[in-house]
Amino acid sequence: MSVYDNAKKIATGTYTDALLCDDGVTLLKVVRDPKDEPRLKKEVEIVSKLKKTNLADLFPDILDETAGLKVCDSCPERFKCFTSAKNFNCSMKNNAVAYRYDKDMPSLEKVLKVYPNGIDERDMVWMYKRLLAAIWTAHSLGYIHSAVLPEHVLLNLKTHGIWLIDWMHVNQVGKKPKFEVHIKDYYPEYALTVENGTALDIHMATILMTKLMGGIDNVSKDIRIIMRAGSMGMTDARELHEQLDKVVKKLYGSVFRPFKV
Repeated sequence: MSVYDNAKKIATGTYTDALLCDDGVTLLKVVRDPKDEPRLKKEVEIVSKLKKTNLADLFPDILDETAGLKVCDSCPERFKCFTSAKNFNCSMKNNAVAYRYDKDMPSLEKVLKVYPNGIDERDMVWMYKRLLAAIWTAHSLGYIHSAVLPEHVLLNLKTHGIWLIDWMHVNQVGKKPKFEVHIKDYYPEYALTVENGTALDIHMATILMTKLMGGIDNVSKDIRIIMRAGSMGMTDARELHEQLDKVVKKLYGSVFRPFKV
């Protein structure tokens, strides 16, 4: 029986709360307002498709897509009443999804706090490459993430991998993006009118990498040229990745460099 006992809230997002279960590896993503439940259902659909691609390791692992709040008069405490429709025959609301949680995967939000003056370019480039790969994979399926923010990128320090999380703000490729998250430093003005919204994710990823470097002036000349293209309306994440990869190999080769947070 999958009952998620004593789940404790550890974070709050635009539409959801994140609750960590006692086992330390199960994270419940719970919708606060019932009207946003379709967003979570859509996220599960999108992540499930992304996990079937050959770059599945760039996206979070779903443990249980049927998690929800059990309707139980004897359990008035909301955060102690989550269960799974798969294994529990009860009346319940499907307003949650269970993801795998890894305490050793820090977010880029934490990296920005730990390195206020910027990180080494050799560290930034592998993060940028992985993020572009995740973005082009999503674009190939017709999805624009639309919220490539520091808190939505988790790092796997052991493998130099990432997870691009939070797929509740998604727009469709080929349509003018609609914005639910308003962070002016990350959203370009041109994205409000451009029809091919793929430029939005590339722009946001590039601005995020620029912030990780402590500013564009700290970026070497050849990589700066690529990043400027990424922040000025480029729509093909795969092409930008290929350009970056060539320059990185020329400058730094392919030596694994440990990164600590």
